[in-house]
Amino acid sequence: MILDDESRLVWQATTEPPGATRRVQPVDVHDIGTLIDHSPLHELRPKGVLHAPAHHRRVPAKPMDNGDSGHAGLHKRLAPVPERRVAVDQLVGIGQVIAVPEADLDDGHVIVALVRVALVVPGGVDASGRHRVIPSLLSFIARLATSCEVVVYVLRYHTEPHSYPLLGATVRDLGSPAGVRRQYAALVRALTRDEPFDVIHGWWALPSGLVAALAGRRLGVPSVVTCDSGEFAAIPDIDYGSQVYRRRRLAVAAAVRLAARVTVCTQYQADLARACRARCEIVPIGVDTNVFVPSSTSEGPPWRLLQVASLNRVKDQPTLLGAFRHVLDTGLDAHLDIVGEDTLNGTVHALADRLGLGTRVTFHGVLTTEQLVPFYHRAHLLVISSRHEAAGVVALEAASCGVPIVGTAVGYLADWTPHRARTVPPRDWQGLGAAIVDVLTDRGARERTRRSAREWTLAHDADWTAHQFSRIYDELSDHGSRGRQR
Repeated sequence: MILDDESRLVWQATTEPPGATRRVQPVDVHDIGTLIDHSPLHELRPKGVLHAPAHHRRVPAKPMDNGDSGHAGLHKRLAPVPERRVAVDQLVGIGQVIAVPEADLDDGHVIVALVRVALVVPGGVDASGRHRVIPSLLSFIARLATSCEVVVYVLRYHTEPHSYPLLGATVRDLGSPAGVRRQYAALVRALTRDEPFDVIHGWWALPSGLVAALAGRRLGVPSVVTCDSGEFAAIPDIDYGSQVYRRRRLAVAAAVRLAARVTVCTQYQADLARACRARCEIVPIGVDTNVFVPSSTSEGPPWRLLQVASLNRVKDQPTLLGAFRHVLDTGLDAHLDIVGEDTLNGTVHALADRLGLGTRVTFHGVLTTEQLVPFYHRAHLLVISSRHEAAGVVALEAASCGVPIVGTAVGYLADWTPHRARTVPPRDWQGLGAAIVDVLTDRGARERTRRSAREWTLAHDADWTAHQFSRIYDELSDHGSRGRQR
């Protein structure tokens, strides 16, 4: 083996055929991805051992109970899985290369030390993987688990502590401790039992991001907070947004200040964050474009409109129904499908009846992803009527399926105006109705926005998102390890 210090190695990189004179190139262990990106696979012949930073090395640990063991499972330390044998062409962004066994040289494999990530979420990761889940979060976890060791800590779902495997990750449900203080204490205990971790990532600022950032500060682990909700919004008339109340404003500010990195999905959300004096990086949470795929749809009329959203005051279905009434009044033959949970006890259904839309609107309730995709396939237009969206993942799902979008200028749609979506201000039901009519009757415009939105979505899919966060984790774990070793 050839080593020159704790963090450098020697790779034999050559453009000559085997047996010819070869030049030796020293490469920093953190730059291996760059070397691989710029060298054909057959030109890389790794020799020797790459020393991983101290926090990546093996640590003694008790075996982990990965089954549905209830509370007992939380008291058993995770078995260490700091290393993985991978193909050289899969190395970029997955951790530190630590060894290259001679036996593996010919088949292009090396041993890597994986970054260990604690992902803190409020819910959305049911063991079924189908019901009461956040599909984009599951896609993220599945891809991240191929390149990192991931443990997901759930704050508010099951009433008793619970552990189970999911999509290559380990889920630790903490049993819904009440309040931030108890959530923080439960998370710190669980992280301590499962340590070490390189990064703690909170999904949404409250409560997950705040609890994750506090735990990270307590344990000396860098934290990431993703703000993908109403953290920087204030809509007092419907009592929505963390900026409405002082206590929640301070909690969001604390989460953002304590985190080593803060991410948002859209420029729209970044602008709101900036107004709250929060610095953030834009990293869209992409969807699985292998699931949300296009399908041929016959041209209308009749036209099929679709909304995928819970029935609540933020999604603003009265604006949607007013706009749809306008569409029908112009003489267009159209039907509206609404998919989502009713949280308003039938008031939206009653409004549809009062507007004379009873036979023109169908409420489908909550559907699984498998049940939802056919609705995208038969839709001519996705309509979003929200008063706020930090992002609006349904826009990505529709775009990935090739469905054009009309809606209010929030989240992705605000970023996409005018080339990828047609938008109007929130609460403008007349403007929304007119925009729907314009897009339905202009096939060329519909095709242009559809194509542009799909190209963007494919370029920022779930794989892209996982790679971006792997990069962030690597940067933070490198920084953290160097700080701890001083």
